[in-house]
Amino acid sequence: MYRSYNDQQTVKQDTLQYLQEERAYNIEKDIAEIKVYLASMKEKTYMSAVVFSDEHDVIYFYAYAPESNKIKQVDIDYIGEAREKSIFKHEENE
Repeated sequence: MYRSYNDQQTVKQDTLQYLQEERAYNIEKDIAEIKVYLASMKEKTYMSAVVFSDEHDVIYFYAYAPESNKIKQVDIDYIGEAREKSIFKHEENE
């Protein structure tokens, strides 16, 4: 359990650092919520789920890229009826 908690905290901190340093977000202003979830039970890997302050109905997922071991955006999901109205303000097309 101790390792699991440390792994979760590391993913969270690396995601926040990526968003701040690589994407120029202001963590206090731009990020409404960040949570960490188990991405793969088999590999014991985690991903961060980020909700931005200006887009509360969309969740952006970040995880380590296998090829570089650096954080990147890996998926987007909707909350409620967001599918029809969302424009994905924070989608990364890289």
